[in-house]
Amino acid sequence: MTFRASAGRRRQALAVATMSAALALTLSACSPSGGGSNSAGTAPTTIGIGIGAQPATFDPAQLDLGESAVIWTGVFDTLLKVDNDGVVQPNAAKSYEYSADGRVLTLSLREGMTFSNGDAVTSADVVATINRMKETPGVRTPDVASIASVDAPDDLTVVLNLNAPDPSLLINLATGAGVIADAATLNNDDIALNPIGSGPYVLDTAATVTGSSYVMTKREDHWNAAAYPFQTVTARVLADSQARFNALQAGEISVSTIASDQADSIKAAGFSVHVVDASAVGSLLFLDRTGSIVPALGDVRVRQAINMAFDRQLYVDQLLLGAGVPTEQFYNPGQPGYVEDLNKTYPYDVKGAKALLAEAGYPDGFALTMPSTYFSQATEPALTQTLADIGITVTWESVPPQEVVSSLSSGKYAMAWFYEGLNSPSIMTRSDLGADGLLNPTSYTTPELTALLDKVNSLTADPDAQGAAYEEINKYSVENALVAPVYYTSTYYGLAKGISFLADTAVPLDIANYGIAG
Repeated sequence: MTFRASAGRRRQALAVATMSAALALTLSACSPSGGGSNSAGTAPTTIGIGIGAQPATFDPAQLDLGESAVIWTGVFDTLLKVDNDGVVQPNAAKSYEYSADGRVLTLSLREGMTFSNGDAVTSADVVATINRMKETPGVRTPDVASIASVDAPDDLTVVLNLNAPDPSLLINLATGAGVIADAATLNNDDIALNPIGSGPYVLDTAATVTGSSYVMTKREDHWNAAAYPFQTVTARVLADSQARFNALQAGEISVSTIASDQADSIKAAGFSVHVVDASAVGSLLFLDRTGSIVPALGDVRVRQAINMAFDRQLYVDQLLLGAGVPTEQFYNPGQPGYVEDLNKTYPYDVKGAKALLAEAGYPDGFALTMPSTYFSQATEPALTQTLADIGITVTWESVPPQEVVSSLSSGKYAMAWFYEGLNSPSIMTRSDLGADGLLNPTSYTTPELTALLDKVNSLTADPDAQGAAYEEINKYSVENALVAPVYYTSTYYGLAKGISFLADTAVPLDIANYGIAG
């Protein structure tokens, strides 16, 4: 099989790569002066980071985990941290410990930390920041929903009392929900523009042009200053990816994400290229596993047949121009729970797929409507053909950009094409399979799935034992075709001399992802 709509294939591939890289929360970086190059052979002291959109706010309760995270991860410390191998580590909290039942998490803060205004960091600041997230409706509120209360028995001890064990809590405390803000400034009128944090950098508000460029200068008094090699970091808002590529080629910027077919020209220009093989997963989502919208999707055989209809390698070759990896599972291959052998579950088999549909009572297939979004548009011709090959007719209905996410939970659509940025197994399990998950709008579950989710929750206090439990969940998801993953997208970075990208797997965006090349 080849896709009949071949016109504009390269343009489609570039659109897919750009969209998936953005959703995977990867960065493209730029320098405000000369690209931060290292022509003299000395290590660069500055780096500029190009982001696709300006940060909406620096209010800790509303921090975005997208590209602007490169700014606030410089300004704010987080209690915990995800290292460049994707492992949660101590950070501002030098240690942490769960109670045996996983319902109490105690964290011990490092001594001597200060905010950029000179105030000492204490446990009272952590309490105030978490309570602000709980009491201020916003994007971080769900991350702290499992916290019933937070106490500060002394200046350096924080105790989180949970409603129930929460396997996602550690990763949340290593990202947006883990920031520490100065309690004395949380109600300042300028909190959205003038963040006061204890991180390794301070936002230079005099040099910053809101909506255009954000300049940070290093704090030499930070407890972990040695881990941050750049004296100045500038995040510039550059929405056009082609403009960033052109600027990179011209030596005007130091780092940018690039398309896979641009790698050779970038290397020829003297840049290095770093590839993260799996940054996001492109999947056909079964939003209606209960069959309440389209009855056919309530039958596991129908969902299995759809999985069998995909020639996944062809999608990678023709839509991504090779910049991806076929997959039949949605878990992050750099995290626990991933099982390589599960990628052999649904070999491409149109005849077998049709037989399964007939067995399920749909020998002539069926029809459905799917949302046409900025996530799906480049892939729609291939998806339409793939599903038509087994008798499923798709009508695409345009959805405005501002309604894309809400359309997934609207109850209107039974299936949708979506890119999900790869994350920890706890985050991805909740999103795709949890009763309140964004990608499970009908709250689908089974007794078997509920038991598996309860098992992994019961192991919250024993993270080392959770890996095997997540493998069981992953196996159940694949065998019961709860999702139809098609491919992981790869992210390519073009890097000027002296600059390195330190992560080989999908990790949350952080200024610590960038370093000086050896």
